[in-house]
Amino acid sequence: MLRRVTARFWYGLLLVVAAYAVAGYFIINSSLVDRAEPDIYTWGLGAEFLAPLIFTAVYTLVTRGGWRENDMGVNLVLVELGLVPGAAVLFWTFAFSHGSLTNPVLGWVEIGSPWWTSIFLYWRNFLFIRARKEGTANGNTHPAVPGDAAGS
Repeated sequence: MLRRVTARFWYGLLLVVAAYAVAGYFIINSSLVDRAEPDIYTWGLGAEFLAPLIFTAVYTLVTRGGWRENDMGVNLVLVELGLVPGAAVLFWTFAFSHGSLTNPVLGWVEIGSPWWTSIFLYWRNFLFIRARKEGTANGNTHPAVPGDAAGS
């Protein structure tokens, strides 16, 4: 069941962005930059690499693998997994190769990974357009696309 986003969410998001900006200001203007910056980036890349894998595992457990039975569920997982190759290559490069990407295969994976993610995102656009057409063509009173008020 989808829930309506309230102002509390937007205030929380604004607070997180503000905290991020303030932390960046203090890190840039301190002696921590030279010591902490590589580690912050490396751990951020590790988190970026693991987040889609954890999401896919949780989504699979919650839906009991049911996401594989519809195109929107498959697309949701593929967009997440499209982030993994590029993040994995960068994490490996900064964690184990001192930030030097010298392997041509890893370089190709890094260069090609935005293409995969963008292809899956473009596919999602077509899925939303199709779902809206099918929802309104059938006289459905409920929105076919999350956030779409046209069907109500």
